[in-house]
Amino acid sequence: MKKTRLLWSVMAGTLFLGFIQTNPVLANSPAVPQAESNLYILDFSKSLITRDLWFSLRDSIQEKLIQPFGNPKGKKQLAKPSVDISVAIISKVSANSPLFNIVSRSDSDEIWNTLGTQIPAFNSSRIDKVVAALFDAGGVWAEQAEIFKQEKVIAPSEGSCRNSMLSSMKKRAWIKDVDIKIQTELSVKLCKKLINIATNYNKVDSYLTSDICKDSDRCSDVTGAILRSTNYAADLLATSKSNPALCIAIASDMLNDSDGIAEKSDLDSKYHATKSKSEEDARSFGAKAARSVGVQFPKNVKTKVIMVGLGSGPKPIPLNRSSYLVAYWSGFFSAAGITQASQSQSINKACA
Repeated sequence: MKKTRLLWSVMAGTLFLGFIQTNPVLANSPAVPQAESNLYILDFSKSLITRDLWFSLRDSIQEKLIQPFGNPKGKKQLAKPSVDISVAIISKVSANSPLFNIVSRSDSDEIWNTLGTQIPAFNSSRIDKVVAALFDAGGVWAEQAEIFKQEKVIAPSEGSCRNSMLSSMKKRAWIKDVDIKIQTELSVKLCKKLINIATNYNKVDSYLTSDICKDSDRCSDVTGAILRSTNYAADLLATSKSNPALCIAIASDMLNDSDGIAEKSDLDSKYHATKSKSEEDARSFGAKAARSVGVQFPKNVKTKVIMVGLGSGPKPIPLNRSSYLVAYWSGFFSAAGITQASQSQSINKACA
């Protein structure tokens, strides 16, 4: 029996080694540091000017899109994490609102797996050369990524992008001597990513600059947006190689107000912020609210929440009740498994 088990162990190890050696993606795939995922949740309820919030945020996002893939550690090049950015909406029924993924860690994995399999002898010295040739200022990707520095992002066609990249490769040190088939494959992959990221970004831009919430509508289902973000966190955990980190920035007055929220119920954050006898009472109602709708973040996702605009807007709560609103949401997030919840003055610096 012991000999049989030993034989099976040896065979399994041999098969796995063979799989690694014949699978270039696994064998050559370099390790890019895992990024902290950024989920921005913007309020459409007229409590804040969503369009202005987006205009403030998009400059920060565009800056990150100039090189979103990060890089592994090279011989001289320091390792740099990739970028993972999504945008969600607080609306009448936030669960039904779109969630836009602009760029994710899988984009980085795909690009670096391609580089690992296409570039011969892909070692730490090669990583330095790849970063310099593609991603440093004036590099093949960097030249095309100039579109993300413009106020209006306009993606090139696949054909013009590939031609431009191939032309750049002929002038760039080291990569100009790489086989033309490899250059072509890289240009195809990089251009597809560039166009896809630009398209995702423009979908958000178009949506957030349109009128979604009518003046007569109650469009502040804050709790629904937070509940939906727990699903986002669970998906993140399911697709991660190790325990991921998530930063959620919520730009809202955090005053629940939608047709699905009954007045004076546990979910009525404004009522409990203005009527609670103590901050501890407000905190208790917040905790009950989280439990009542089943908001619970995965334990293995290191999640932090940053609120921007809490208690503000055209009809802010009295200044002396602001601490009660903070207490309410502190109780809510604590019951939901969040140990780090804070405030920021600026959405574009919230998940810096």
